[in-house]
Amino acid sequence: MMMKTPALVAAVSFLVALAGVSPSSQAQERYDDSPLTKRFAIRIGGFLMQDFDTTVRLDSTQVPIGTIINLEDSLNVESDARVVRIDGSYRFNKKHRINFGWFASSRSGDAVVTEEIRIGDPDSEDEIVISPGARILSQWNFDVVNVIYNWSFLNTWRYELFLGAGLNIRNLKLDFAGDFDPGDGVVREEQVNAEGILPLPVVSFGGRWNFSKKWLAGWRWQWFAIRIGDYGGNLKDVVLSFENDTSKHVGFGFGLNSFALNITAEGEEFKGEVSEDYLGLLGYVKVYF
Repeated sequence: MMMKTPALVAAVSFLVALAGVSPSSQAQERYDDSPLTKRFAIRIGGFLMQDFDTTVRLDSTQVPIGTIINLEDSLNVESDARVVRIDGSYRFNKKHRINFGWFASSRSGDAVVTEEIRIGDPDSEDEIVISPGARILSQWNFDVVNVIYNWSFLNTWRYELFLGAGLNIRNLKLDFAGDFDPGDGVVREEQVNAEGILPLPVVSFGGRWNFSKKWLAGWRWQWFAIRIGDYGGNLKDVVLSFENDTSKHVGFGFGLNSFALNITAEGEEFKGEVSEDYLGLLGYVKVYF
């Protein structure tokens, strides 16, 4: 799945600017002995997620036999979402800190199905058939919690580069309600629910560039591609932000978040596959001390 172009271009531009720092200035500023500031910071604001592209396959067994459903195209699930987002960090010293974040999204859809949709294994009693012409009400919810440890191998007043690792934890929930055939040829009003927690380990890489006393630019890239237990797949999460330190303890910022996920799950509650990508716009107030 491709990263959204605006975020990629912006991140590359930031790297080019950072590469322009001369070796002599790096040598002068690398071991900055100024007091540690902004030990704790929290950012609270709005997150506008646009251009969702979500596909889901639900299986009742470990056999990948369910129909792949595009939520936006097939079930008319909303393609945008506006949510509250909280991010923050606690810095132990100039080299080590913890970053954290949370937001939750809920999108709904109301559609008349134009193609047959099968959920589950046709050889089992758990198969659900959604026939063309059936009206389906759907709800797609997820919560995201990020906890990342970062090591700043370069950290001066002017710039910072860091590496890290942690968890991107996603709680997914999908609900269908409509006229289904539960496998016996009799159409009934039924509900289908699927829910699962995906604890995805990620590695991160990022940086910061203070181009004035008030303004700074930062970027962060998280990546995951592995199989652990019942879950496997890949994740890419890129954030580019610009912040203004308006006063001693309060500032504001805005940015761009590009996200792509593909996960195959074989857990007891959620069996199937989820693919999703979106582009998000950030705006927030930050408090630091």
